Amino acid sequence: MRFIGRSLFGLFLIALTFGLLATSVGLVYSSFQERNAKQSSKRPQKERVFSAHVIKAMASAIQPEIEAFGEIQSKRTLDIRIPVGGTIVYLSPNFVEGGKVTKDEVLVITDATDSEDKVTLAKADLNDANDDLIEATNALELANDDLNAAIKQSDLRNQALARKKGLIDKGVVSEASLESAELSAASAEQSVLSKRKTILQAQSRLSQSKGTVIRRELAFANAERKLKNTQVKAEFDGTLSNVSLVSGGIVNNNERVGLLVDPSSLEVKFRISATQFNRLIDDSGNLQTIPTFVKLDVFGTEISASGFIERSSATVGTGLTGRLLISNLSQGNVSSFRSGDFVTVSLKEPILDNVIELPSNALSGGNRILTLSDEDRLQEIEVTVLRRKKNNVIIDASNVDGKEIVTNRTP
Repeated sequence: MRFIGRSLFGLFLIALTFGLLATSVGLVYSSFQERNAKQSSKRPQKERVFSAHVIKAMASAIQPEIEAFGEIQSKRTLDIRIPVGGTIVYLSPNFVEGGKVTKDEVLVITDATDSEDKVTLAKADLNDANDDLIEATNALELANDDLNAAIKQSDLRNQALARKKGLIDKGVVSEASLESAELSAASAEQSVLSKRKTILQAQSRLSQSKGTVIRRELAFANAERKLKNTQVKAEFDGTLSNVSLVSGGIVNNNERVGLLVDPSSLEVKFRISATQFNRLIDDSGNLQTIPTFVKLDVFGTEISASGFIERSSATVGTGLTGRLLISNLSQGNVSSFRSGDFVTVSLKEPILDNVIELPSNALSGGNRILTLSDEDRLQEIEVTVLRRKKNNVIIDASNVDGKEIVTNRTP
């Protein structure tokens, strides 16, 4: 039994030895195969090919457009106000919403009874002041005549006194007669002084009369102006709007009763960015005369007009940005527009040379585009973006002219 057990154990060891040898040979053989496989040349993998939409870049001159939203307004707009309040006694048949009026047409008349009475009283006061002025003028002339007469009388009495003084030495004239002549001469001089005082009083009265006349003339002119203001006339040809007045109604002083608009002189105001505004000025900083085009879509029907930029606002405005521009409307269907219309405004910028217009999808976030090389391989190039408009961009063509550009980076 012991012999059989040892024999079986020996057979087991022999089998295990041969198994380990076979495993070792297999590992060595597989390692040689792997090394030979790595050393042998592999077939190159085929490159992936994508289809893309491309266009050939051709440099050209492009005139960019700026689009903005604007509002139509009239160059001449006038508030209609009643200077002198009261009862409305006349109302023009054209004084209605949308009514067309002509220059100097009487629109409204208020009750002028009080104004007429004030004119009459002011006229009477002015006449009284003129009469006082005439009287003061005549009084001054009489005072001058009295002064001249008093001066002559004083001269005569002084001459008489001188003669008596010459005769008293000869004993012809008595002392009493000489004294009487001296008193007469002194009295004449006193009369001259009194007449001079009267002239000063007459001159003062004349000055007061002139001042009174001026005040009465101003009062009369003011009364006439108030009487004239009872009639409200149209300052120019136009159309009425915001009318809020009926015949027989009562209005206050300076009350607003309507708006007069000149529909023949319309303009459009619109706001653009400061960067866009900077492109519209010349080297001297002056705003160029840029053509503008205005469109209004009315239920599928497009109304259009055109004009030129005239001016820009001097201030930005509280809470606003950009620049406010005003353009006239001189050509096209201008009569179809109305003040207050909200329109689309487009204007032409100065022409850009040597540029290309591409779809926005051709541009990456870093201002790069994809071009095709001579081997049909994609190549990324950085470009300079000059303008952006809707779904397109305008770039500088200096480094891409003649190349094929991928129009859509993301399929």
